[in-house]
Amino acid sequence: MLSTTAFAVPTFNNTATTPNRAVGANVTQTLTLTPTAPNMPAVMAQAQTETVTISGTVTDGDTFSITLPGTATTITTTVAAGDTPASMATELYDLIVAHADYISNTTYQVTDNTSGVLTFTATTPGTSFAMSFPADAASISTNSSTASIDGAEMQANVPAVPAQSQIDTLTIGGSVDIGDVYSIDLPGSGTVSFTATTTSTADVAAGLNAAIQADSGVPYATQDYTTSVTGSDIVFTAKSAGTGWTLGATGSTNATAVAQVNTLTPASIMAGNTFAVTLNGTTYTFVATTTSATDVVNGLIAAIPSTTVTPTLNTGTLVLTANTPGTAFTAVAAAVDVATAAQSTLTVGTSSLITAGSTSAILTLKDASSTSLFNVSASGATITSNSSSCTVGTPTRSTTDGTVTATITAVSPGSCIIGATLNGSTAVTATQAITVTAANTTITGGTGTIDGTGTITGSASVTVTAGSSVDVSANGASGSTLTIDASTKPVSVNLGGSTPSVSVSTGSSGVVLKVSTTSGGQNVVGLSQGSATLSSGSSGAILSVGGSGESPIVITSGSTGSAITATANSGGTTTVAVVSGTVTTPHTCGSRPAIPATPPTGSRSSTWNTYFSSVKVYQRELLAYSLCIAQLPSVNLQRSLISDRANMLTSSTLMLFKGETITYDSAGNEIGVTLADGGAGVAQTLSAIPTGMTLESIPVSIDGNPARLNGSYLGTEIVTTLSKELGIKLTRSANTPIGGMVMTAPDGTRIAGVPVGQLMVAPGVPNGLQSNGRMRVVVRGAVTELAPSLVSPSNFAAQLMAVDSQATGMVTADGLIKATVGGAKYVVRPAWTATPSTLNGFSYDSAGRLIHGDGSVQQTLYPAFANIDVVAATLSTIIGASVPAVDVDGSVTTTIGNVSYKLRAGYMLVNTPEAHAADTWWQDGSTFYINNQDGTAQSFSVE
Repeated sequence: MLSTTAFAVPTFNNTATTPNRAVGANVTQTLTLTPTAPNMPAVMAQAQTETVTISGTVTDGDTFSITLPGTATTITTTVAAGDTPASMATELYDLIVAHADYISNTTYQVTDNTSGVLTFTATTPGTSFAMSFPADAASISTNSSTASIDGAEMQANVPAVPAQSQIDTLTIGGSVDIGDVYSIDLPGSGTVSFTATTTSTADVAAGLNAAIQADSGVPYATQDYTTSVTGSDIVFTAKSAGTGWTLGATGSTNATAVAQVNTLTPASIMAGNTFAVTLNGTTYTFVATTTSATDVVNGLIAAIPSTTVTPTLNTGTLVLTANTPGTAFTAVAAAVDVATAAQSTLTVGTSSLITAGSTSAILTLKDASSTSLFNVSASGATITSNSSSCTVGTPTRSTTDGTVTATITAVSPGSCIIGATLNGSTAVTATQAITVTAANTTITGGTGTIDGTGTITGSASVTVTAGSSVDVSANGASGSTLTIDASTKPVSVNLGGSTPSVSVSTGSSGVVLKVSTTSGGQNVVGLSQGSATLSSGSSGAILSVGGSGESPIVITSGSTGSAITATANSGGTTTVAVVSGTVTTPHTCGSRPAIPATPPTGSRSSTWNTYFSSVKVYQRELLAYSLCIAQLPSVNLQRSLISDRANMLTSSTLMLFKGETITYDSAGNEIGVTLADGGAGVAQTLSAIPTGMTLESIPVSIDGNPARLNGSYLGTEIVTTLSKELGIKLTRSANTPIGGMVMTAPDGTRIAGVPVGQLMVAPGVPNGLQSNGRMRVVVRGAVTELAPSLVSPSNFAAQLMAVDSQATGMVTADGLIKATVGGAKYVVRPAWTATPSTLNGFSYDSAGRLIHGDGSVQQTLYPAFANIDVVAATLSTIIGASVPAVDVDGSVTTTIGNVSYKLRAGYMLVNTPEAHAADTWWQDGSTFYINNQDGTAQSFSVE
């Protein structure tokens, strides 16, 4: 929302309301109904019944015979005078029932109806006996020519049959396309359909079954069947055996094309904001002239051609609809904030240059709320000079922040005003003047000033300005006194050849070489070639830095006593670099740094940003202090732990080797020892940084053999040390394209770490995981801090751009990954390890954490706080809160009182709401947010 008192960053949200769907490519989908078991009612058993009938006219001598069922026994009777067909049947009956074979049988019974008919009936209904007419016609016979004996089956044997439940199976087969429609006619109800949402036949079966059971025509509960799903089959089963039904027509229809629809909604609009839509790779823009979303949408509608999509307005929302259903399009929305001339700042590296000298000018683009912009509508921003004394190189626009940088080159003596403009016209308020002076000055004697490049050929007293280079190799320059101002840039002095070519001496209080600093400045004095003999009188100083008085810094070499004595003004620092050999230096830690005072509640964001900067300085000084006291005798360390205010009254010494530099503050306390020698400790050369990725800083190299290791290779020693710490044999692979070292364990697990900051020197400090989440590895006093890093950054970048071709990823100096995908910003911390896996792309584990795989290993990407200094500073405002510790999963642990809390960040950064612009943190329901004071905020949970 836009108010009259505050500004919000514009947004342009892109939502795929209706995804594109093409016509189904597969036309082999099938829907088959199979009667697996027919409906059958119960059948009652029927007793077999056979009859034998004698009829006609019987005469004397006629015979009638019957073979008993299931035997070879034949019963025969002969006609006598007076017999009739009925009497002959009765005689046969009497003979049958008296026969032993009949008596022993259990399968049938015989009856006589006394009218010439014998009836054979099965004893048990459903159990047959061995007589069946007409098949068994041969079992009866007669020799009569006037009478007959005939068999007939009155009732065939019918076994009892129980009722059978009907079962029908509906099978989904063939190949399924998303959008294919499957339907079936249900008894008494009508057609029920389901549209495929996946290409799985099993999913179609489940979906169609759900539609059958949800049918309201004839409620499912009242149908005569139940349904279930097995794989790709829907099985209809009768509720009651013998109760049947008839399913109607079934069918499947190939998927129809659906037109893609995207809705894009602009919000938080200010005049001058640029809203852009990149459609199928071509970008169309509109610059807002009002705060109306409708005006923005109408402006974009006028700009976007209707060749492939039709753009329309819907209540302040841009709706893009594909002209051809089934033909997809890509749409990327972007909103660009407005840089203002009054708030944008200009910084120039120096206010003075010698001819041919150069410096950098940086234009930082800011909006009306003084927020530095990552993406601003100032494509024409440039840096200018009002005079020919200075030329301005081609400006370069940063891809990671809102800065424009150009090189300023001094052409001729004079002055010039360096300024800047936005969009080629609006002048930035901030400007800076540069004075250009001549170079290549030759001084033959007396007094003079060298501002640039100069040569002294005769004994002279010369003032040398910052950044200048002076040659005193001529023999006549002997006895010269140089007063050097190196407050902003170091001064280079060439003393000459391989033998002492300059012999400079002073009287009782003279100063041979004077180095003046401004508060906070830094000077490094080193002899890189040639040699010099320097001597002083009884109270003279060979090297005087800043003020006078007894020097707290004494650097000795060999056994001849003091070589250099140095002091510095309040706030200044003194740095001594070892060019060759070894130097023994004082090792005094001073007192523990004081925690910065928290700003009052309700302070402006600028005040908080200053506070955050002081917290960062405090943490850096605390690290140096901790490394320093870890090397002191245990009694001094114990005193420091007992009281934060305890000073290290007893100092020790520290031996430095070639390539090591020690820095002292104005009180003579050590504030850091760095190492850069033998190829180690210098910035790596990275020539294959993956497309779409940038580095906040180039990591230093561990591939070298510094003098401290006496010929050993630092990288190899680090792997050996980690192998001992972890108890496994690690094998090192080639560095990643972003400078991380990769080690592989015997089980295929890979460990990736990137060096953070400079290599330090701190003999005696232990190895191990630090509270800042980094791994400290100490090799004979050489300290390397590693942060977890991506094992496969090239694959990560490629997979990121596969999700969004405009996606970017920046690796911070602490090893975090800040990715921008689809306009949203994410912050992740790679896990230390990557385990073997065939995953290739992004996925989630069971805990909902993001995983990246390159086809050989997978690595967890934990959510991480974007700015741990802000977290530390915010927690410092809570009484009793401890300094936060970063865990391996990116979470932060702190203790308040006696209770330990774990803070777990969310993955995404959001724009800070206006209502909370002045808050350091706030709570919304069950979710907490921390204000990063850069226009973004991040959610976190508390456990």
